[in-house]
Amino acid sequence: MSEYRYFVCTFIFWDTIYNISVGFFALPVPLFPAFGFITTGFNEDFVNFFGLRVGKVLWAVIFWCGADLLQLQFFCLLYRFCALHPNEDLRKKFMSWPSMIAFHILGYGLCFSVSIPVTYTVVEVADYPAYMARYNASTFDLIKPGDVYGFLDEESSVWSYFCPVVLALFVMNTVLSLLLSAYIIRMLSQNSKNFSKKTYRLQLQLSFVLVIQIILPLIFVVGPLSVLFIYMVYLKIPLTRTAAYIGVSLLTVYPSLNTLITIVCVTPYRNFTVKWMMVIVNLIKRPCFGKPRTAPSLRSGSLVQSTIIFPD
Repeated sequence: MSEYRYFVCTFIFWDTIYNISVGFFALPVPLFPAFGFITTGFNEDFVNFFGLRVGKVLWAVIFWCGADLLQLQFFCLLYRFCALHPNEDLRKKFMSWPSMIAFHILGYGLCFSVSIPVTYTVVEVADYPAYMARYNASTFDLIKPGDVYGFLDEESSVWSYFCPVVLALFVMNTVLSLLLSAYIIRMLSQNSKNFSKKTYRLQLQLSFVLVIQIILPLIFVVGPLSVLFIYMVYLKIPLTRTAAYIGVSLLTVYPSLNTLITIVCVTPYRNFTVKWMMVIVNLIKRPCFGKPRTAPSLRSGSLVQSTIIFPD
């Protein structure tokens, strides 16, 4: 299980980087129907030190983290597949540290290569006037003096090959993940007698959580981005600002849902979280309502000890 904990910790790391990039550094305000955003997060401070080119790095980091989250979910499923497979050689080969390091290097390299083309679609500052001239001036009413904003050129030739490649990779990842999930659940059912009731239930919970986490990107990431690119890149139909806000909200909510589903659906994680939440609540309540003191009370005609809160 130490290897699986490593996968989970790695997933949490990239999940955190994605959240920080989108929720703290970018905090994007869409400028639709233009393919642009105002960044209201810490990116404004970085621009003052490193210039507007830091926007390209931020776009690449966001796409890279998103892709890493998807491939790490697949690796978690692959680990569970090997752990349940009857072939011991397969388990030993995959669960060895050299194999895991090789898989990660391959996965990170692929995800990084996918994120690089996005930087070539970022509109240069010198080309802002020409790009903004394509749209009605009211599109940019939200831009105030001193705001940091940027655009992705929807007419760039990069999108013509980038979108099909990314979609093909995602479909392949999803199909393989669902096949692995079906095999894992079937293997658990066939070998249920070899597990204790508690272990079997926990294994099923973990498996179903991974299946849900495979489906979530379809709703919160691939769905909104597919609609965006189909309308703006291929059909040349601009989207409304309301649609843009909905899409941005879905993209920012996605990583948090991964963690929330794991906490709610897996019993040990849920019990641990509830326990610590109660500890925090008790710590908050104690200074407000006073310290507990012992006082006698009558119950069923006998004198017993009970705890009553006396304000200080």
